Amino acid sequence: MTPPPPGLRAASPQRWEPRSVRSSHTWPTPLPQGAGLCDVAAPRVLVDEGPLRIEELIALGAEFDRDPQGRLELAREGGHSVARVLHAGGAATGAEIERTLVTAVRRTAVEIHTRTFLEDLVVRDGVCLGAWCRFPDGSRRQVRSRNVLLAAGGAGRLFSVTTNPAGATGDGGGRSHACWSGGRRPGVLPVPSHRVAP
Repeated sequence: MTPPPPGLRAASPQRWEPRSVRSSHTWPTPLPQGAGLCDVAAPRVLVDEGPLRIEELIALGAEFDRDPQGRLELAREGGHSVARVLHAGGAATGAEIERTLVTAVRRTAVEIHTRTFLEDLVVRDGVCLGAWCRFPDGSRRQVRSRNVLLAAGGAGRLFSVTTNPAGATGDGGGRSHACWSGGRRPGVLPVPSHRVAP
């Protein structure tokens, strides 16, 4: 059986999906799917905010697959009870989302540093003020910012077999621990395996 192409999953806005179906996104605590390790707040964010984020992507120019009538094509995959998975260009959903977000950033960013490696975060009194970065020319410089968002791209390259890009080395998650002072740090939990590649 050929696995489905990777897509974007979210509880659909009400005009796409009946309220009775959306209400099926309620779970017991702890979640049985996560062997008691899942934080119920995480899937709740996906259900409550997922449709809005999809609408924002569309407003930014993301082009998801549509049927002949112009409606978004929704696929049913895996354990989903209804069709709620969006695709772009068949199996090119991730590339389309990346294209959309990169275009939006290029329109608004003051500076963009590509092929630049995060080496450490600048933290004072538990507040992140920027980052130490290694630039393509080999120099190490500090980049300061009032707001720091780590979108590290995952950690698939920690495993010997992965379809993740070369930069998905988990460094962002490791560096984020520098921002935790005093309170409980999140533990390292099992990484779920979702096989979508042959």
